[in-house]
This record gives sequence, structure tokens and C-alpha cells, in this order.
Amino acid sequence: MNSKLLKIINPLLGVTFLTVIVVLGIMKLGKVTHDLIEVHEIAGIVFLSLLVIHIILNRKWFKSLFKKRK
Repeated sequence: MNSKLLKIINPLLGVTFLTVIVVLGIMKLGKVTHDLIEVHEIAGIVFLSLLVIHIILNRKWFKSLFKKRK
């Protein structure tokens, strides 16, 4: 079940990350508009939400990183 969800979450995570970066780049070029700020904020919120879901779905992997080996 987790792998099916991750196949959906991971591409969405990548697209929203790229959206945040591209919009930020456009804004750095001096084209700051209210619409761009709004898109940047919404994409950032969606990105952080998807990131939290991604981390929750991969919690077993994170736990295995800190597991002591014998």
C-alpha cells in the first residue's frame, strides 16, 4: 500500500518543488506580482504537506537508519 501511495506522492513532490523554485527564480528576476507570490505560497504549502506525508510513509526506512547493528 505504501509503495502505491509513494508512486503518486513522489512525482507530486517533485513537481511542487520545481514549481516553488521556478516561481522564486521568476520573482528574483524582478517580475514580482501578487499572483506569483500567491502561487509560490500555495506551492510551498503543498510541498511541505507532501513532504510530511512522504516522511510518514517512509518511517520504517528512517527507523532502520538509527537501529543498532549487532
